[in-house]
Amino acid sequence: MKKRLRAGFTFAETLITVALLSIVFLAISGGFVVFTRAYKSITRKANAQVMLSTAIMQVTDDFKNATVYYSSTNAFETSSRGYLVKYVQNSSKGMIVQPFNQSTGEADSTLKEIPLLTKKTNTDNMYTDFSWGDTPCTIATDGTALFDIKIYIRASDDSDKAIEYQEIKVRSNSVVTKY
Repeated sequence: MKKRLRAGFTFAETLITVALLSIVFLAISGGFVVFTRAYKSITRKANAQVMLSTAIMQVTDDFKNATVYYSSTNAFETSSRGYLVKYVQNSSKGMIVQPFNQSTGEADSTLKEIPLLTKKTNTDNMYTDFSWGDTPCTIATDGTALFDIKIYIRASDDSDKAIEYQEIKVRSNSVVTKY
């Protein structure tokens, strides 16, 4: 008697193969989802750190070149910009450098306000925010000023949560008059 050779797979073998391939596919796709979330989180944190670093450089430059500080309005004159400015918060643009008129106590309409950071620097729907320290500006015995400010990087979709922040204290390079 001749034995008959079977060609192909049985139904049970096919079902087991499909089940095993499904498990492998689910594990790979689950790993991809976890990887994608981790990548987005790490990238957002890195972008926030770059934004914070850039904001700190801008604020430090303004404070180091300050010559007059008005304690009643937290406005200060800085030679790096060439006029009297005040930092204000704008929820859509972030931290704004606003030209200020001390005599009227309002924004100076002859000059244009500018964001502290450009649109290209503001990435991932994040923006800069700030708060002054308990004493925004103190004058040292040598006449230089010590400015105290905390800068935050916040997400537009979750404005209460700071992604990154840094408190900085900057000493002016010259004697500062305080009013």
